[in-house]
Amino acid sequence: MTEDYVTVEQLSDVLANQRQLEASFEALKAKYDRLVAERESFEALKTKYDQLLFEHEKLRRRLLGPKRERVPASDSQLPLPDVLDVLGALGVLPRGDDDDVEADGSALAAAKQAACDADKKKKPKRKARRRDLSELELPVERIVLEPPERDGPGGGDLVKIGEEVSEHVERRAETLVRVQVVRPKYKRPGAPPVDVEAPPAPLKLGAPLAAAKPPEEPAILIAELPARPIPGGLAGPGLLAHTLVSKYCDHLPWHRLSSILAREGFPVAKSTLSDWVEGSVKLLSHITRAMWSDAKANASYVIVDATGVLVQAKEKCRRRSFYVAVVPGEHVLYRYVKKNDGPSVAQLFEGFSGYIHADAASVYHELYDERPDLTEVGCRVGGEVALPAPHRSGRADFPHPVPHAAGSLA
Repeated sequence: MTEDYVTVEQLSDVLANQRQLEASFEALKAKYDRLVAERESFEALKTKYDQLLFEHEKLRRRLLGPKRERVPASDSQLPLPDVLDVLGALGVLPRGDDDDVEADGSALAAAKQAACDADKKKKPKRKARRRDLSELELPVERIVLEPPERDGPGGGDLVKIGEEVSEHVERRAETLVRVQVVRPKYKRPGAPPVDVEAPPAPLKLGAPLAAAKPPEEPAILIAELPARPIPGGLAGPGLLAHTLVSKYCDHLPWHRLSSILAREGFPVAKSTLSDWVEGSVKLLSHITRAMWSDAKANASYVIVDATGVLVQAKEKCRRRSFYVAVVPGEHVLYRYVKKNDGPSVAQLFEGFSGYIHADAASVYHELYDERPDLTEVGCRVGGEVALPAPHRSGRADFPHPVPHAAGSLA
């Protein structure tokens, strides 16, 4: 059996190596601690440097202003009197010119004030003038209106001396056309020459009135100009109908409809389209009033429903109501009421007699109680037929149920 022994020299070498390693470790640890301290000091200095740089930039901007390539108009040039005062203080200008400098400065200030006053004055408004349709690249359609005398006895002897042309824009199938309404002018044979451009002679104050002369046949004959839907407007009936359908059936906003008309060769402002609708509403209101009058006078059965809407106001939206009254096979009528209560409903159906088919809203109670000529109509409870709301799309064409008196419902 062999035994291993460690000599004294070997043990001494191991201990020496251990001490050397411990010394190296302590040196490295001290170096690491020094580096950590230096890093922390560097970060603190960097933070302080950034803060000082920021404060320096703020002070520089306050003293010198921000960097920019464009100079505002207010800073582009100093007033001349201030410049002259500075130059005089520096001794650049001779002292003998002080009076001239003050005079120049006063004149400059007066001129500047006059210019400001002139700018403040409102510019005169331009007089409204009719739009020239000849600039539009639209097909031209001429409609010649002859005076009735042209077709009468001696009409072939009339002498044409000119014509009056008025234009408006009409819509044809898938295109816009410029319609010219031409009215030829004729002079009767043997009539004295008439200056059509000369104005009538003015009446003199104090002159005796001449005896009334019998009406004479006019020397110049011209057909009457047909009335337009909107007086003085450029849109014909077809274009107005197209505008209403596009807005309220196709739901096109004004800017889209204006762009569509511009692509077709007729630029129209959104405000003009709004004016067209306003003028059309005035015309169509006669039809709707006639429809209400006919319904009240002749209809014996009407279906009624109401829909609440929010109307924009200054502070908050107001709740109002739209009433829909359907006379089957005759009319679909709409009315707007500010307050949905019994008196409003009673006023709405004033003059109507017959059956009123409505829901169980309390606003109808006053109408039924005070009007014996009206009969309340409802749907049979649990019946197989139900009445759809008439204001919904397509529901007004459905067959209405057989009316049943409210008193007979179980």
